[in-house]
Amino acid sequence: MSPLLNLLTLPPFTNHAHPSVRGPMRRRIGLALLIAHCAVSVAVASDRFRATVEHVADGDSMTVRAEDGRRSKIRIAAIDAPEKGQPHADQAREALRRLVNEQTLEIEAIKADPYGRQVARIWLDGTDLGLLMVSRGQAWHFTRYESDQTPRERHAYRAAQSQARQRRLGLWQFNDPVAPWDYRAAERRR
Repeated sequence: MSPLLNLLTLPPFTNHAHPSVRGPMRRRIGLALLIAHCAVSVAVASDRFRATVEHVADGDSMTVRAEDGRRSKIRIAAIDAPEKGQPHADQAREALRRLVNEQTLEIEAIKADPYGRQVARIWLDGTDLGLLMVSRGQAWHFTRYESDQTPRERHAYRAAQSQARQRRLGLWQFNDPVAPWDYRAAERRR
């Protein structure tokens, strides 16, 4: 359960050092925090804009400048590219850089990640950029976050990854490529 939702279900506050903050007031504060959290989520979720790429950090993230001048760090939704230090990481970054170089992208931010980046669906000339990266074997379909996708998108990403793997494209040319989420977990254990 979300910590914000927990505030709504707590028993009345009984700390005698702070008698002014009791059950009903605490619940109202929790409700206000929940509403604020939802408002921020909706604001991020409904943010759609056009932008050009200033910098490609890796095969699934970049810095863009919107037409209104604001800069944003973006992570492509539903994909995970090899991490720096993994085989094929440089190739995935270069593949993304070549695709977006001097192009205008249509970006729909759907949420923020823990690193302050906007996780977004991105289209390049009407083509789903994440799906394109997966179909070329430059990234994995990040199934951990497939709930952010429509059923049609999930099906398309799964099929694209399966075809890239069968054709041994990109990172699938290696016998047993390690998924980035497994690589990160192994690095944390070190």
